[in-house]
Order: sequence, then C-alpha cells, then structure tokens
Amino acid sequence: MRHTRGTKSSLFLIEFMIVLFFFLLVTAICIQVFVRAYFFSRESENLSHAQTIVQSFAEALKGSDGSIDSMQELMPELSLNGGNYEAWYDSQWEPCPEKEAAFLLSADMNVIATEKRADLSIQQLYNGEYLFEIQLHFHTPVSKEVILS
Repeated sequence: MRHTRGTKSSLFLIEFMIVLFFFLLVTAICIQVFVRAYFFSRESENLSHAQTIVQSFAEALKGSDGSIDSMQELMPELSLNGGNYEAWYDSQWEPCPEKEAAFLLSADMNVIATEKRADLSIQQLYNGEYLFEIQLHFHTPVSKEVILS
C-alpha cells in the first residue's frame, strides 16, 4: 500500500506541473498580446498627432503668404533653418526646444507667384523613422486687376 500512495502523489505532482506549465504558457501569450496592443495603440496615436500637425501647417500655409512672419502668427512653434521651416515636439506632442524633442516637423517650402509648395515630413528622432510625409500644392487665384495690368 505504501507503494501505491507514492505513485498517486507523484502522479498528482506531475499533473500539477503540467497545469502550472499550461497557465504559464497562456500567461506569456496574453502578455505578448497586451504589449503588442500597447505598441499599436501608441503608433496609432503618434500617427494621428502627426496628421493633425501636418493639417495645421497646411491650413497655415493656405491662409498666409508663406513668409516666416505670417506662418509664425498661425503656428508660433515654427522656426526657419536654412530655408526650411522646422518645429520640434516632445513625446506628448507639445512644442518644445530641440534638446527635448521627440519629433521633428520639417517643411521645404517654395512660394512662386501664385503657387505655394511644401514638402512636409514628421520624423521620430529616436529612430529616424518618418511617421508622415506629404507634398502640398496651393494655387492662389489672381484677381482681374492683376491680369489686366
């Protein structure tokens, strides 16, 4: 009888270890799913903020003459660096100094007569990856007085 008790307890121990292994495996899978969901959510949030900032820049360009003074009235965080407009944003998408920045808005602009063009990009600074890139083209209508003169 003593031999039977030892076998039953060892079977219980093996069964318990199998169940414990199964729960550990399921826990590891669940943690991976939640971590991936977090990163997808963060990536989506960053893309949404990038699109909002690009839209703000496009509206500022459309509603101004494209000069640095008129653009800064609408987007005070803009600065001019070697012919390109730049704005720096922290990890919460608030304007900040370059040293504290996590994201960079860069715009290469050309204003020629009745046409405004800009190549916009938003870059993540920690890995150099571009979140968003777009080319903008705006045509300003010419008044009759300008055409007749």
